[in-house]
Amino acid sequence: MVQKPITQPLICPCCGGAGTIEPAAPVPLTPMQFRIWEAVRQSRHGLTAPEIAARIYADRYDGGPLHAQGCIYATIRSANHRLQAAGVEITSSTRTRGGIYKITQVPNHP
Repeated sequence: MVQKPITQPLICPCCGGAGTIEPAAPVPLTPMQFRIWEAVRQSRHGLTAPEIAARIYADRYDGGPLHAQGCIYATIRSANHRLQAAGVEITSSTRTRGGIYKITQVPNHP
């Protein structure tokens, strides 16, 4: 089942419609991209690629693909192409293994 991206804010059920719930991702993302976005967004100090893979594939009986970290890297890269339109991206603290992924603002974005 394909989920349609939320284009309008949802009505808040807690306050009887006085407030709104903004979508968590600033642009439409694929389900896997959204799961990574949410995992990184909800972490206080960021996550490493193995930590992201553990959270993303935790519900799979086989633990996910053998090269789960490679899948995470590729999915983050493709998500960043979409996220650049909103002026944010998921970045690593280093360009090598062991970097901590966080959500950051794109430099020089209008």
